[in-house]
Amino acid sequence: MAINNHQNLIKKVNYIFLIPFLFIANSVNAGGSSADLSISKTDGVTSAIPGNSITYTIVASNIGPDDITDATISDVFPADLTCSTSCVATGSSSCTAGPFAGDISDVAATINVGETLTYTSLCSINSAATGTLSNTATVNSAATADPLAGNNTATDADTVLNPSADLSISKVDDVDPVIAGNNIVYTIQVDNAGPSDATSVTVTETLPAGVTFVSTTGCAEDPAGVPACTLGDITASGMASYTVTVAVGVATTGILTNSVIVASATTDPATGNNTTTEDTTSHLMTAASITSDLPDPSVFGEAVTVNYTVVGNAPTGNVTVTDGVDSCVSTVAVGSCVINFSSVGTKSLVANYAGDINNPAVASPAEPHVVSQANTVVSIISFDPIPPYPGQPIDIMFNLTVVAPGAGTPTGTVTISDGIISCVATLPITSCELIFPNVGDFDLTATYSGDANFTGSTSPIFVLGVVPIPIIPMLSMVNLLLLTSMILMLAYFGFSSRQRKNLMMKK
Repeated sequence: MAINNHQNLIKKVNYIFLIPFLFIANSVNAGGSSADLSISKTDGVTSAIPGNSITYTIVASNIGPDDITDATISDVFPADLTCSTSCVATGSSSCTAGPFAGDISDVAATINVGETLTYTSLCSINSAATGTLSNTATVNSAATADPLAGNNTATDADTVLNPSADLSISKVDDVDPVIAGNNIVYTIQVDNAGPSDATSVTVTETLPAGVTFVSTTGCAEDPAGVPACTLGDITASGMASYTVTVAVGVATTGILTNSVIVASATTDPATGNNTTTEDTTSHLMTAASITSDLPDPSVFGEAVTVNYTVVGNAPTGNVTVTDGVDSCVSTVAVGSCVINFSSVGTKSLVANYAGDINNPAVASPAEPHVVSQANTVVSIISFDPIPPYPGQPIDIMFNLTVVAPGAGTPTGTVTISDGIISCVATLPITSCELIFPNVGDFDLTATYSGDANFTGSTSPIFVLGVVPIPIIPMLSMVNLLLLTSMILMLAYFGFSSRQRKNLMMKK
């Protein structure tokens, strides 16, 4: 009720104010209808962000004195606006209620005196729009004269567009960890959350130490889009991406940190997501190598220490060093093992790394190693019986030892000879028998034949003296009886008188 009273009051005031003008209009247009139509338009703001929306309120009024039944309300919106409009009429007036899309062109609308048509247009702003929005609405009637045509149009021209684009950046590597000496391909993506388009987008990149820039793909500066890559404009809700390829130095290890930052000519309301980093772990290619095998050459039976290294992504686990026959096992951390060869010759040593969760199993290049025969010493140490006589077996004993650092048990034979007479002992027997037919000094030597793993050797000369058999003289029977009698007499007279008396009594 209060609203209707207010509208009636306005109607009366306007009518009284316009009486002189209406009188003139009626004089001019005698016998015709007349109505003062007016229109207003506003979006209620002086600035807007492209990509967002604004709402225009357009009000068409009839001050009178006559009702209008053929009013045309029109509004051609700027190209950067996409609008949807609805209309509400007061009193018994009428309009196209909508909502309808596009420009306003409402013909044959009814606007009674003192009533209004209110159009509400919700318009989305093109995210690429710039400058200032200017929009004009018009109301008129083809059949009814309007004494004040100057208020039949209204323009809202004070809406300045201030673009705003929330850019964010992400970065990923194509491999992690990377083997030193290989390439990393980074993919950088810039997203625009809007609401406006972002113009003149540029990414600045800081490469980590230890890598060499190779190329970019997707930049205006290709293939040299580092340190700066120009991506141009990115539409709202759009994205742009490019790749950067770098080569990791062959000796570069550790964490490689690559950082990027994005900037634009368009205001960014949230700069906290304009930078990012990507960490990539670099390690040496998993590889094993034998660094030394000492001593080299070695002799049979001598322990050989093999030193090795394994590089890669913090390798752990076991390493087996082998020539295909003999082997030793240790760990990556220890870095060495001791191998004992079962034969002589040129060996081909390989260190086989077993691998772990971060490293594959690998084998080292072959390392040659020479194992030589161990030296021996043979000597004659004794004989039996003592003294030796001609014609009797004489057991000649010898000793065979391996010269350090060699070790092991030789096989084969040892020959003892004076150059004419000889005997042969098959090891492990350490003696043989000689028979010399004559007395004299004989120069004996022991000769070891050697075998696959031990060298032969000859002892120093051992002089064996063969002595004559002792001669015991033969007594005749008479001499033997005399000797016996003499012994008995000496024994008898050697007794005391009591002993002799007792001896006679026993007889």
